[in-house]
Amino acid sequence: DTLYAHQDKADDKKLGLKSTALTLGEWSRPALAGFGATSLALLALSGYEVGLGRLYYLGLIGAGMHFTWQISTANFEDRLNLTKRFVSNQYVGGLVFASIVAGKLIIF
Repeated sequence: DTLYAHQDKADDKKLGLKSTALTLGEWSRPALAGFGATSLALLALSGYEVGLGRLYYLGLIGAGMHFTWQISTANFEDRLNLTKRFVSNQYVGGLVFASIVAGKLIIF
């Protein structure tokens, strides 16, 4: 959502809104990295608690690689760049879902 918020930060500033893009400012990239790492850690813990297999964790590695790509290549001043990264979140959701199913059905 912070990637998306950066697209509207000029309007948010004019309207006096406190978006995450304005609040985080130049700390957006490190904050996004922290949010991504926390999400992955909690997903890993959840998978462990319910006994998901190794394929689940391979999927989480893929999700982590996607987060790394998103964050490292985000240009906070380029709306098209940010839109592409925001829309790409659907692939992370699909990957995590497929990983849950694979981790449950194929245990090794």
